[in-house]
Amino acid sequence: MKRLSLLGWTICFLFIWTSFVPAKIKPKDLPENYRRWIEEEVFYIITPKEKDVFLQLNTANERDLFIKAFWKHRDPTAGTDKNEFRDEHYRRLNYVNRRYKYAGKPGWKTDRGKAYIILGEPNDIRIFQSSDAYYPAELWAYQGVKMNGLPSAFNLLFYQRGRIGDYIIYIPGMMGPQSLLANYMEDPTDVMAAYYELEQIQPLLAQATISLIPGESVIHHPSMASLALVQNLDGAVIRSIEDRYAQKFIDYKDIVEVEYSANYMDSDAELQIIKDPSGIPFVHFSLEPKNISMGSYQDSIYTTLEFNGILTDNQGQTIYQFERTVPLNFTKEQFENMRQRPFRFTNKFPVIPGEFHFSYVVKNKVSKEFTSSEANIAIASDPKTFTMTSLLLGFNATKITTPKQLNKPFVIQNLQFYSQAKKSFVAKDNLYVFFQVWSLPENLRKNGSIRYTIFREDVEKLTITYLVSKYQNPIDFLEIFPLENFVPGYYEIRVALLDESGKEILSQQEIFEISPASYILRPWILAQSQDRPDSPKTFHILGKQLFNKKDYEGAYGLLKNAYSAAPENFEYSISFAQLNFQLKMYKDTLEILNPFADQIKNNYDLTFLLGQSHQALSEFDRAVRYYNEAVDTFGVNVNLLNALGKCYFSLGEKEEALVAFEKSLEIDPNQEKIKEIVQSLKK
Repeated sequence: MKRLSLLGWTICFLFIWTSFVPAKIKPKDLPENYRRWIEEEVFYIITPKEKDVFLQLNTANERDLFIKAFWKHRDPTAGTDKNEFRDEHYRRLNYVNRRYKYAGKPGWKTDRGKAYIILGEPNDIRIFQSSDAYYPAELWAYQGVKMNGLPSAFNLLFYQRGRIGDYIIYIPGMMGPQSLLANYMEDPTDVMAAYYELEQIQPLLAQATISLIPGESVIHHPSMASLALVQNLDGAVIRSIEDRYAQKFIDYKDIVEVEYSANYMDSDAELQIIKDPSGIPFVHFSLEPKNISMGSYQDSIYTTLEFNGILTDNQGQTIYQFERTVPLNFTKEQFENMRQRPFRFTNKFPVIPGEFHFSYVVKNKVSKEFTSSEANIAIASDPKTFTMTSLLLGFNATKITTPKQLNKPFVIQNLQFYSQAKKSFVAKDNLYVFFQVWSLPENLRKNGSIRYTIFREDVEKLTITYLVSKYQNPIDFLEIFPLENFVPGYYEIRVALLDESGKEILSQQEIFEISPASYILRPWILAQSQDRPDSPKTFHILGKQLFNKKDYEGAYGLLKNAYSAAPENFEYSISFAQLNFQLKMYKDTLEILNPFADQIKNNYDLTFLLGQSHQALSEFDRAVRYYNEAVDTFGVNVNLLNALGKCYFSLGEKEEALVAFEKSLEIDPNQEKIKEIVQSLKK
């Protein structure tokens, strides 16, 4: 995994919860129907990644869902009941098993069967019957083939060596014309002598032994292009398969609902850490699904997207979690205007210092599809840490016109920055380059410089150096480069911070593409605004992150600010109350919660925390009342039953305590201390 120096964040497609690779089973140990599927039915069309994932699955339901996903990602007409690829594949499989089986060998295992399964029916088959001079052979002609690694027109040659056994495929360069001659008596290494002898008997067959590609001019040796053709046949189908969905299937099979797990949408993602003018780091991120399926009703085109994000630390502890549900509704005219353009969802949230993993899932409620992205984020705990963020490359930036727009994702200074994860541009575009330098030393502010260099294939195409003092803001750096003089291709831009002597102090680089196209369809953007950095919501998010990291002192001021600004807000109140409880400020906890006491049937955390606070103050009868309310409303769990048992015990009601503790042991028998209490009560 490659780390970038912004305090080390990278987009990586490694799921945080899978800290180990599930054990794989061998195909022979699968139930017969699944063994046959992977070892016979899809043997030539399954990618190594798909096979690897399938062998990590444990249940019939998981395997059935994976098989559904396998065919879905090959369906040329997604959204219809018919899957033409799957139907054609099984037609070919059934055909070859009838037509080409030989001496107990099933047809799919033969060379002709394999070619037929991969390529389909030939446009023409020339049959060369056995003669005294050459062995039986078949020449299959294909035209209009659209597969990676194969020419659009070519032949395949099969022959029966020694007139015995099944037909095998002829491989130019490894075999020669002499392989087809029945009574060849000359030097077996003299390819051209054999070719001329076969040409006298059967010219078309002789030509095929030298080249399988019509019109190719080859003299004195077999065609290397024909050798490559046969060698590329094996992977012809799987080379065009985007199999990232397979890894996503196993990563998320226990997290997303069953109806979603087989329907992974591929997507591109982008993430940037940007410090707000207030000094708070915000995670700005985007997700760009390859397609968004919509439903329709009368004149309305609609769907509902559900966004789920989770920030975890290195121990897998949840630090921050959020969920958004966004309905999308368009008229048919609006939808037609935007349907050809990609879709980009953007959002941002504040984050505390530390090393985290951010995982993001988007579910389409109409099509039951999902997509996801993951990133590692690291922010130094010392705010004085001197560092340079990664480069954010954009195709445009427009001036903000209203204060509300300042809180949107990817807003830089007073500009709305527009970018795409693929970093593709055309020659008429400008390249916008943004980065931040955190805690820039005073000497570099006065005498340092920034050098921008654009390379193509390691050849320097442009270098510009500016003094740091040119920039009004000592943290934000934005430059614009016209691309009109750059030819299409892949480029790298490298940005370096230099001291007064020209010595490089920090640097970052990024790859981008200039497309030969005349224009690129830019996305329509769904952006969700975040509250101001000084808002109660921002204080609450940061305070909860610190609370979940068990930094209670750091969380106190933030959660108190959020609560003080809006004490009627239940979310702010319950968070501040939980913090007060952890700090053993039990009376303050009750004071915060009492205005919400009439809502105990609506929230377990509220009810349980009220009980805990009264228990901590030795008000056991009141604690019992809240705990029993929680049992009646929300059911039992170990923590609730143990707390209830301890309160009953403190009240001298030992029979009730025994009932609660024994019920707790039924749920979790491995509680040694509770076992000791139960034994003592029984005595």
